[in-house]
Amino acid sequence: MPSFDVIFVLPYPFSDHPSFPEGILRRALEGEGYRVGIIETPFWQDKESFAAF
Repeated sequence: MPSFDVIFVLPYPFSDHPSFPEGILRRALEGEGYRVGIIETPFWQDKESFAAF
């Protein structure tokens, strides 16, 4: 099972584009050596959605 230093939970689909802040943050953190995970559009009433990793 992978482990991450930082996990972003987004209320919308992830787009790895330089104009979106989560893409900029992910690349900056990975550049510093952090492992970044992203959970996109989790079903908020199901705790398993947040335990995806």
